[in-house]
Amino acid sequence: MDTYDILIVGGGMAGLGCARVLREKGATDFCLVTEHVGGRAPLTGHDALSSACYARSDYCHMQPFLSYGRRASIWKGRLITQEKKWRPSAIALRHPILFLSFVFHIWRFDRRYQRFMRRNEFMSQKESMEKDPELLKIYNQSASDFLHEHGLAPLGTVLISTLVRVTSFLSLEESSAFLMLWIWLILLRRARECTVDGEKITENLHFCITLDCVCSIKQKKDEWVVETTSGHTMAARRLVMATPITVTQKLLNISSPGRTDLNVFMAKVRGTAKKKYVDGRYNVFPMGCPDVSIIDGEDGTYELYSLRADFDLSHYFDDYCVLYTKSWEPAACLGKELHFSQKGNNLFIVGDCNFPCLEAAYVSGMQAAKALLERM
Repeated sequence: MDTYDILIVGGGMAGLGCARVLREKGATDFCLVTEHVGGRAPLTGHDALSSACYARSDYCHMQPFLSYGRRASIWKGRLITQEKKWRPSAIALRHPILFLSFVFHIWRFDRRYQRFMRRNEFMSQKESMEKDPELLKIYNQSASDFLHEHGLAPLGTVLISTLVRVTSFLSLEESSAFLMLWIWLILLRRARECTVDGEKITENLHFCITLDCVCSIKQKKDEWVVETTSGHTMAARRLVMATPITVTQKLLNISSPGRTDLNVFMAKVRGTAKKKYVDGRYNVFPMGCPDVSIIDGEDGTYELYSLRADFDLSHYFDDYCVLYTKSWEPAACLGKELHFSQKGNNLFIVGDCNFPCLEAAYVSGMQAAKALLERM
């Protein structure tokens, strides 16, 4: 059995952020165990492992490791119903005063969000959120309630709900106001598709990375014992869980009241889309339809996202060839409970368990590393 001072389970942005800070500060007695480096983030040169994600150009901590692609545009989306096709720009022009009011709320949210992110470098997301009661209220409020409270409901039906659905697969009732505003903030701040440079982000970390799948974690006296599917056993005094929250719950046998899983399925195809779907980069289907969206790759390929595994591609394409399929089970864990990252002095739970963001996940790992270093 190998013994370390610190074990990091999970090699996504949070786990790598934690490992990089530990290494930069001179720590060597730690190990990062992961089945796949990069987690759910797409790595450069490994497009088939994940779909595209988006990042802002002001991600100061993740910036050195990102390669940017095309810019996301809210104006190239369409909501397709049986009656007609709705373009977001048409709704914004129909309600210009309401749209400007919504942009003002996004601007106010951005100011609070920036302070929140700066605090996250030194405290958990839960502690940081609780220092701003207004931000905490937004986190606990549904997107639909927020829009009604501020008189913005006419924008929600098409303009706002379209973007929330295509990026998070949620309805306005399921989404929090925090997530809704953050999604719009990402795009209004000139977000681009991005991939993570695996070589850069793992630089000087190869000595501590073990590629394996963790199947069991048990606490025995003053140490954590981790077992993998290959039969490898490791022990450490301190443990950092940087896995998706559902994996963390299963391995540590902890519960999260009020949370439900959201599964998403995707097919990458090359072919000819039916005429109805060829003149928009993002084709979004209304709530109630199990298929969420079709995204035009603008290179003869398309991505279909659905909430069901048995989607019918022939409904959307005249001819097609499936390049690959992928599923996220779960893609998200719905709920409004803020996870507290530190449990005692020897267990940290980090990552995107509170909201999906590369930078926030990376910073949560950094914060855990700093807390660990203070106790060394």
